Amino acid sequence: MNRVVVTGLGAVTPIGLGHKQFWDSLVAGISGEAPITLFDASSLPTRIAAEVADFDVDEYWDGPFPAALRDDRQARFALAACAMALADSGLRRSGEPLAADTDRVGLVLGAGLGLVRMGDIAGHLGADGRFRLPIPLADRATIDPVSLIRDPQDLVIGLLAGHLGVAGPTTLITSACAAGAHAIGTAFRQLRRGNLDVVLCGAMDSMINPLGMAGLVALGAPSFDNLPGRTGRPFDATRTGFVVGEGAGMVVLETEAHARRRSAPWYAEVAGFGRSLDAHRFTEPHPAGAGAALAMRSAMADADVRPAQVGLVNAHGTATLLNDRVETIAIKHVFGSAAAQLAITANKSMTGHLIAACGAVEFISTVLSVRTGTVPPTVNYRHRDAECDLDYVPGTARQVPVEVALTNSFGLGGQNGTLVVRRAADDAMTPV
Repeated sequence: MNRVVVTGLGAVTPIGLGHKQFWDSLVAGISGEAPITLFDASSLPTRIAAEVADFDVDEYWDGPFPAALRDDRQARFALAACAMALADSGLRRSGEPLAADTDRVGLVLGAGLGLVRMGDIAGHLGADGRFRLPIPLADRATIDPVSLIRDPQDLVIGLLAGHLGVAGPTTLITSACAAGAHAIGTAFRQLRRGNLDVVLCGAMDSMINPLGMAGLVALGAPSFDNLPGRTGRPFDATRTGFVVGEGAGMVVLETEAHARRRSAPWYAEVAGFGRSLDAHRFTEPHPAGAGAALAMRSAMADADVRPAQVGLVNAHGTATLLNDRVETIAIKHVFGSAAAQLAITANKSMTGHLIAACGAVEFISTVLSVRTGTVPPTVNYRHRDAECDLDYVPGTARQVPVEVALTNSFGLGGQNGTLVVRRAADDAMTPV
């Protein structure tokens, strides 16, 4: 089987645009939490979020952009992050064709759920409020043909494939908060089997809108503390829930052989992928961490890695009471006595919870930790929880020579994904 390497990174996050700015902010412990500005949230109990600010997709994306996507934030984030990752890999600069056999290039994207726009359906309602179906022949010429099928996820993946000339398979994944990890893991498996040479993969999401925030509040997942910079407290005894974030993370994965043929260095190797389902309650993780532990064990077995070889776990770490306790239990089950020696970090303490995009952005963080030997902190961790008693790298970043790392993503409905990242040889590595 082929070895799979990471040659390009693209990040649009609440704490930085581009992987370098994102990484610098993460290591410095900078929080993206702030009062919501995208809509009037005064009637909600949660009034802060981690928004992407000062962002213009036209600074990054050089392709067409249909009107149907202009007001969709996750679509804009995805296109920009894809352009960043391709440029970083050296496979494509703005205005140039893709420097690869496009028959051997694929796309795998994870995405959040699209929203039905009332304007899309209003034009097809009669005075009595009922749909006018079939649509009168005289009206059909005035209807935007995309308006009834303008699901942003489908449009984004089609737009990318068309503009880049990608002729290989495209896949869209909507497995909630595990979508990013599942997208990268799916791409990894295609490359390892030799089905493709290059895959552009990752995830996008934005739920900072009235419907998205109201739905999350109804689930009881976000914190109601509304203290910017202090609300996201993964693994802390005083944690009360997560802060909602938004953004996109995209990466270019290649077979090592393909990267070598074009003399491209890489950041790290993707060594394994595991996924599982809790088979428990839809809104609660398995109390013994069975699904989470299975995903981690499967990923490590896939990578032929032993617990003692792992130096870092980038935790899902949502700052909800159940998730953090259960994830700690699962880590202890998998690593046994070696769990106490692990460095465990929770990026959501700074980025907020990027929902479907979190696994892809946290994968980028994990790659850079392995590449640089630096583990970002878990900020706001100040009060020890007797049930969360591992080393969560509190407060400040730490230098740790990491050879192998895991990154966890656990989604609503018990959907789990774990990726294993291995350090590359010094002579193969891309400068950070």
